[in-house]
Amino acid sequence: MKGITNLDVRVWSMTTVAAVCFATPTIVQAAVAMDIPAQSLNSALEIFGQQAGVAIIFDRAALAGKSSHAIKGAYPPDVALRHLVEGSGATIQQPKAGTFVVTMPRNQPQQRGASRAIATQAHLMPASDTQAAPAAQVVQDQAPVLEEIVVTAEKRSENVQNTAASISVRNGRDLLSQGKYSLQSILEDIPGVSGGGAEGTLTSNGGGTDTAGAGITIRGIGTSMGVGGSNVSTPAATALYVDGVYEGVGSDYDIDRIEVLRGPQGTLYGRSATAGVVAVSTRNPGLDTISGNLSIEAGDYHLQRYSGALDVPLVTDVLGIRISGNRYERQGYYDGAGGARTNTDGRIKVLFRPSADFSLLVGAALHDNTICGRPPPCKAVTVI
Repeated sequence: MKGITNLDVRVWSMTTVAAVCFATPTIVQAAVAMDIPAQSLNSALEIFGQQAGVAIIFDRAALAGKSSHAIKGAYPPDVALRHLVEGSGATIQQPKAGTFVVTMPRNQPQQRGASRAIATQAHLMPASDTQAAPAAQVVQDQAPVLEEIVVTAEKRSENVQNTAASISVRNGRDLLSQGKYSLQSILEDIPGVSGGGAEGTLTSNGGGTDTAGAGITIRGIGTSMGVGGSNVSTPAATALYVDGVYEGVGSDYDIDRIEVLRGPQGTLYGRSATAGVVAVSTRNPGLDTISGNLSIEAGDYHLQRYSGALDVPLVTDVLGIRISGNRYERQGYYDGAGGARTNTDGRIKVLFRPSADFSLLVGAALHDNTICGRPPPCKAVTVI
């Protein structure tokens, strides 16, 4: 029986809906003491959410490069927020008490393909006097908003609802919280898709990966490809891409999202995509706050897994680096040596974004696989 412990360390950010449209009612608010120095607008909004005890939703990419004003003293949150963003061109909406939305007008320059909004939320325990408003001013809960999912499987960023393909998307943070570390467990709940390989099984094709030899099957079309690579001559029916690299390494840790396209994808991905494509996107460096995460797994047969990542912005909103790694080991199922394996993975990414119109992302990944104490020729360095 496996025991799983996940430790997630973040400074203050969580992914939420990217496109929001609300009406702005009038809401009575009490003054709150705040002390926020002048800094980048992204960082200032996060601190504002914490100190004011409100939820604030904004798009990091749209506000990149914008600066905030300093504020010190006791002010109603709406007054303080207007002063904070003054001169940046941003607009403020308040759909309900305790929630603010900061957006940029459509004519303002934004990063192409911007896909992520950030919501910061404090304790959300408003004092009773902040809720003392006439009945006419009581704000009803807004209707549910459909979350926007942006994909890049068709070589450009677009809403998944506008993609002319049968596609399924899985979020990396959700997979981590569910304890899914292998492609087989990740793909098992996607309709029409199976295989991918379970942890602790050897490939029948000798691919030197911790995956099942059946490979990935989409809509009943099989493949002889092991998830981490194949050394057989039969062309694969399903293409696996990691950060745009065919059969790239490091497809099972520090995942941002996984996109599965069903049906022939030869026009966009070339050969070996008759059944479809599994596109894995790993997480890119953050540019505003230091953050990290650590995941530990232990089980029988001396199973141990350590996975973690660290985000460090070298220059706020301009230059950042992300380092991630994964270590997996276990003994054999029949004896301590037979079938025992050890996998060590590492990845480093550097993101340089001097403006909203230009960005440069470079990185490298390393995979070292050892089976039964003998390292097979499967060590690889992949440039992303």
